[in-house]
Amino acid sequence: MENDKIFELMTKMYAEMQQGFKKIDERFNGVNNRIDGIDKRIDGLEKKVDKNTILLERQGKDIQLLAEGHKNLSEQIDRKFEEVNKTIDRNYSLHDKAIKDISQTSSKGEKAYDFIKELSNKNFGN
Repeated sequence: MENDKIFELMTKMYAEMQQGFKKIDERFNGVNNRIDGIDKRIDGLEKKVDKNTILLERQGKDIQLLAEGHKNLSEQIDRKFEEVNKTIDRNYSLHDKAIKDISQTSSKGEKAYDFIKELSNKNFGN
């Protein structure tokens, strides 16, 4: 009789342990499923990060090209500005000489020349 009670008790304990193991297995499966879901999300994020990295690299190259283009245009503008200034200086000198030559023929011409020279110096320097 005691053997029957021990057997029943052991059978009951075994059944309870099996249910406990079943619950633990279910929880582990749930944890595994969550981990799988997290892995998929991380993979998706990695793909997005890679895509963003590529886009940033392209934008960096585009910005570099824009900066180089700006530098080239700025240098071209500076060269043209120098050419224009040289032309203005050359023409100003020619006009200055012509006015000086013409003004020497009369006293009014000399006064006009002095006035123009003074006005020019005020506005444009020497």
